[in-house]
Amino acid sequence: MMVATKGKKQGAKGAILISILGLILTGADLFTSIQGWELCPYQGCRLAQGSPYAHILGVSLSVVGLVFFFVALVLCGFWRRGLFYWSSLGLGASIYFFYLQRWVLGKMCLVCVAVEVLVFFLFLFSLTRASPWFIVSLILLAFLGLHSVYAWQIGRINPCMGPLEKKILDRYYVVGEGERRAVFFFSVGCPACAKALPVVKDWAKRKKVRLVLREVKVHSDTKKAKVLFALIKGGVDPLKALEEMEKGKGKGLSTPLSKEEENALIRLMAFNKAMLEAMGMDGVPALMVQREGKAEVVQGLDAIESLLAAPRFTLKKEHSSGPSGLETDFGGICTPSGCR
Repeated sequence: MMVATKGKKQGAKGAILISILGLILTGADLFTSIQGWELCPYQGCRLAQGSPYAHILGVSLSVVGLVFFFVALVLCGFWRRGLFYWSSLGLGASIYFFYLQRWVLGKMCLVCVAVEVLVFFLFLFSLTRASPWFIVSLILLAFLGLHSVYAWQIGRINPCMGPLEKKILDRYYVVGEGERRAVFFFSVGCPACAKALPVVKDWAKRKKVRLVLREVKVHSDTKKAKVLFALIKGGVDPLKALEEMEKGKGKGLSTPLSKEEENALIRLMAFNKAMLEAMGMDGVPALMVQREGKAEVVQGLDAIESLLAAPRFTLKKEHSSGPSGLETDFGGICTPSGCR
């Protein structure tokens, strides 16, 4: 009896310690993200933070983690069985997040793994007598519940080209006329894109090439994208509007956008990014030149300048880092990890 009581006390102390460590870690992650700092500078952490899984129902996972460990700390004081149920749900959620990193994103986030380890130890320290089937049911409930929420959440912002998205692209982001067609992938605030823009603009004008502007969400700011769309919708030439944005002249919405248009713009940007990634590209600026049913795609300022300076367009040989006909890894580029 004394041994059992001693074990319970040690378990309670361990649960309290784990809850405090969890509060510190998730609190630090939340604080650094608000400040714009990086608690974890590695690629896996950046990928996780920039993914659709970084928020659930609009709430940051750092906040969710902070609430989880706070509730756990409160339960440590008076309801051990409740703490066990709570930690079982947390374990199910941790297993799901581990699954996302390992098999969906393909990269591990060190901060996320640290939180998941803490949740696992919290589960161990709070162990109490309960039906194994009940425990498994709680874990599955959390796992499947998160999966359902994310499936619904991501389904709402899934990259697509529906009628409204296509209308926005064709009406506002296509410049010039001509049989040949080129697609310029860019992101507002990308220094290399600002330098590539006049080069692409002059080339398209001289060669009478119809230019399609596809904005990609490289970083987290969508406000500039809405301002750019508002300028174009208000009658400003798309290329001129983009130049004004790059010079910092576009400050606010010059023309009101409906909520439907804003959502369609975000979905269109996500589709543009998915399209770029499907061609083996990971950054902007990128240019795709189409001719006679074939396409040549390059990314980076240096690559675009070299392509447009060439006397004629010929498909490149197969490149080891991308599909046939695609060249990658040139200088002057912005990717989710930064600009260089």
